[in-house]
Amino acid sequence: MTAGSGGILLPTGTLTFLFTDVERSTDLLSRVGDVEFAEVLASHSVGIRDAIAAHGGVEVSTEGDSHFAVFPDAAQAVRAAVRIQQTGNVIAAGETVRVRVGLHTGSAVLGGDNYVGVDVHKASRIADSGHGGQVLVSDTTSGLVQSQLLNGTTTHSVGRYRLAGFSDPVEIFQVDFPGMDEKFPPLRVRPVESRLPSPLTEFIGRQEEIARGVQILETSRLLTLTGPGGTGKTRLSLEIARSVEPEFRDGAHMVPLAAISDPDTIPMTILEALQLTIAGGVEPQEHLHRFLAERQILLLLDNFEQLVEGAALLTEILASAPLLKLIVTSRSPLRIAGERELPVPPLEVPPAGQPLAVVAAAEGVKMFVNRAQAVRPDFTLDEDNAGTVAEIARSLDGLPLAIELAASRLRTFTPEVVLDRLNNQLLSGHTPGLPKRQQTIVNTIGWSYDLLDEPNRRLFEQLSIFSGAFGLPAAEEICDGDVFDGLAELVDQSLLRQAEIAGDPRFRMLTVIKEFGYAALVARGDEREVADRHAAAYLRMAEQASEEIMTSKQAEWLARLTEDHDNLSAAMDHLIRSGDAEAAQGMAGSLWRFWQIRGYIHEGIQRIEESLALRDDTDPLNRARALTGLGGLLYWKGAVDRAEAPYREALDLYRAHGSDRDIADALYNLGFAIAYSGKVEEAVAVFEQSREMAEKAGWRLGIGHANWALAMTATFLGRWEDGVEGSEAALEQYQGEDVPFDMGWARFMKSHSLKGAGRAEEARAALVPAIEGFYEVRDYSALALVLTLAAALVIDSVDRSGGSYILGGADRIKMETGVEIADTTMSQYPEVMGIRSVMSSPEKASYELGRMAPLEDVMTRTFEFLSGSISDNTPTPG
Repeated sequence: MTAGSGGILLPTGTLTFLFTDVERSTDLLSRVGDVEFAEVLASHSVGIRDAIAAHGGVEVSTEGDSHFAVFPDAAQAVRAAVRIQQTGNVIAAGETVRVRVGLHTGSAVLGGDNYVGVDVHKASRIADSGHGGQVLVSDTTSGLVQSQLLNGTTTHSVGRYRLAGFSDPVEIFQVDFPGMDEKFPPLRVRPVESRLPSPLTEFIGRQEEIARGVQILETSRLLTLTGPGGTGKTRLSLEIARSVEPEFRDGAHMVPLAAISDPDTIPMTILEALQLTIAGGVEPQEHLHRFLAERQILLLLDNFEQLVEGAALLTEILASAPLLKLIVTSRSPLRIAGERELPVPPLEVPPAGQPLAVVAAAEGVKMFVNRAQAVRPDFTLDEDNAGTVAEIARSLDGLPLAIELAASRLRTFTPEVVLDRLNNQLLSGHTPGLPKRQQTIVNTIGWSYDLLDEPNRRLFEQLSIFSGAFGLPAAEEICDGDVFDGLAELVDQSLLRQAEIAGDPRFRMLTVIKEFGYAALVARGDEREVADRHAAAYLRMAEQASEEIMTSKQAEWLARLTEDHDNLSAAMDHLIRSGDAEAAQGMAGSLWRFWQIRGYIHEGIQRIEESLALRDDTDPLNRARALTGLGGLLYWKGAVDRAEAPYREALDLYRAHGSDRDIADALYNLGFAIAYSGKVEEAVAVFEQSREMAEKAGWRLGIGHANWALAMTATFLGRWEDGVEGSEAALEQYQGEDVPFDMGWARFMKSHSLKGAGRAEEARAALVPAIEGFYEVRDYSALALVLTLAAALVIDSVDRSGGSYILGGADRIKMETGVEIADTTMSQYPEVMGIRSVMSSPEKASYELGRMAPLEDVMTRTFEFLSGSISDNTPTPG
């Protein structure tokens, strides 16, 4: 406790900060005058001070009509806020003086006779965002008081917002209590931007369908929009999602599925859309269930038709996440329990012979005019062309994609020419086996295709080989002719869409257009040649990535490979289908680290096993690399018993055909599978052989690997000083090498060993650069483990509540990413296990703070705790 202004004793530790402010006080002052306003404030302040005192709070300061108080107990602070709203208001000039109240729980840091720090500012900003009669609290405070509120008082999220001075979004909760106003205006602060993609064109019509979709989602958790390709399902689903997005505390997210065909990849694709990275021994589906379990979230799964065999997965996801709702677009219903179907009709088109006003009001005509003006700004609908435009819309059955393609022709042709060509094209009946609407779409695309010159027609066909988005360099590598100008022409003709405006452009075809283009490619007989070039290009990318993905270029390569994941998968599919074992095994061996880091464990194991099953007489070194990848993925999956066999086969191949460096690396990999199977002494012998071979090859990195591994096995055997020595030897070999991954783990092992040796202060110092390195590249599997060690060190020798805070942050990483490597025997520190079993109230409060805090905050405070710079002001209740 510290004396503040007026001799008040100010508590420290974890506190809940409360701010109040009179709504429109300046207006009130101008109406009642200085004297009466002073009397109003005095009476108003009495009620507020009574509420603060009655619930164990301490008033820190007042400024005009604002009050600032702190509470050691978050629930008592909320009760005080409710009491202020129920009893603290007074009447002035015939009106009730209304007050806004905001609260946030955080670390109390004293600066002179007042509190300083981001947590104080956050509470103040939250109070400023509200309205008179309203009580707002942060997500931290809400989480702490949920189970302690009584007498009908509850909290509910009102969304995520950008508070002035805070880079990360803040979720704000409203306290609901008996007697409060039921509705308040939107908060006086900017909401977080939508997570849904921003369309580049105006949405036309469909208001009835939007209203129907919103209505269905009020009572149902699965809405499926159905209709043939080109009917506008995706765009309508986005508008429905955008309409209901504010109701979902954790937002709405779009998950594009057009580029995948294997139902087993649905969970990983959803996780990727949620920007989650996983690693370690966890299945994507299990991780997805865990992540969604308590979240109020809306997922828009777009283009599900080729994945109908995976529809049962959606039932499982919905069952495991009671607050989740799904919007699905598909050419046919999923036919699973709980589904509500919304067929997407064509846009409204006017009957023949209607006046200009009726024609102009029709949705299909509005869309045609809107898209036509994008290519001809001077185009207007008038008495002369209204009949022709109406007939175009009718000819196209009001189908949005067909209308968009036809409107793009006004860059070159008049509406009359467009109509004449459409009628001739549609009457030709190129595809009589298709339903009429499907024929309309295909024939409209066909006309656009026919209008291309031969080089661009061929380019269009070849581009259909891409899966998902692609960039200019890949297109130039795979396709013939003038690709640069050809891409611009295809974008102009609406056959290709530019997926990104800023930076390097990315391009994408709509699914139905891609299908048409690929059919034309097959008809030409070029699909095998183009697919071979596509696979070869992405094999080269994978091989280059494998050389650099563990260097300082890791973040760059992870972003690039993730961006091209759909194309890499398509290339791998082609290599396996065509029986190209050599290239398939080469790609598998090159991509395994990407699959491991990004969490595509299941996909990677399946791909490598398929490639290895093609032939066993391929280049032995190529096969050995694929086997190494299989062993690595099985190890990270936690199937250590299965990892040993491919590692041993790879070692045999390297001994017969490889270099001393290859053998050293193979022994190093095998040693981990042996060590984690419990055969530690055998693993030590294998690691020593690895070091000998690396020394023979003059391979410093390999020597460092072996030293690191021997340090690890030394700790398994309780030889902590040997662990320190081995880690330092590894670090010495890594000096001057571009190996941040290896440096980080060697530093971690040194810290781990120092802790075991009882040298806690040195252990804390050694751990800081390890955490910095892993945080820089966002290696979440590593962060989960190193933060657990940080928590143990802080609990043991700095501050139990501070360590609890870090442990909460580590557990949040594990919860949100599915990383389970941090639950190995190595991380079962006595301090962590002890505090998990018995937590005092202050420790539990700090743990919850860490678990709910943004990762950036956890990292900042972890560095402070490890350095001891805030050991006197740890987040514990006063």
